[in-house]
Amino acid sequence: MVETAEDRDKVVFIYENYYSFMCWCAGEVLGHKKHDVEDSVHNAMISIIENLECVDFSDKQRLKNFCGIVAKNKAINHQKRQSKNVIQTEDTVNLEIDQAEMPDEIVLGRETYNVILREIFELDEKYRDVCVLRFVHGHREKDIASFLDIPENTVSTRISRAKKTLREALRKEGLYV
Repeated sequence: MVETAEDRDKVVFIYENYYSFMCWCAGEVLGHKKHDVEDSVHNAMISIIENLECVDFSDKQRLKNFCGIVAKNKAINHQKRQSKNVIQTEDTVNLEIDQAEMPDEIVLGRETYNVILREIFELDEKYRDVCVLRFVHGHREKDIASFLDIPENTVSTRISRAKKTLREALRKEGLYV
């Protein structure tokens, strides 16, 4: 899976620096069941390796958060498979939202940017994760779908729903008309 020495070094860096954090993130979902946590983190590492060209190594804190999000979502998927309780949700419904009203297209000052970040981190977990990967880490929806092992349409829908929620929050703050 890892073809070059540079890629191998990147994988080793992630493993040596973030493996324990990834286990902790997965353990929060799985109740720290050792084998389940290891399986989930293993799947997270495979996903990261398969998409290594999309991973940003320039900011170590962002990289750590990214690894934690991927591990947590792989744990959620593992838990769903274990309970054999996979439920189809409305997440694949395509929502029509006016493109001119997207929060990421509004010209904002630093204070407003911080309000948006705060609001993103207050979103429900499934929306927060895709927003952090998209808007903070700058990943494409296709890559996010691969990292989180969910359909690309689900990623798009979650981002659209999150944007709608963010617009409402910004209206309440008086930052969006």
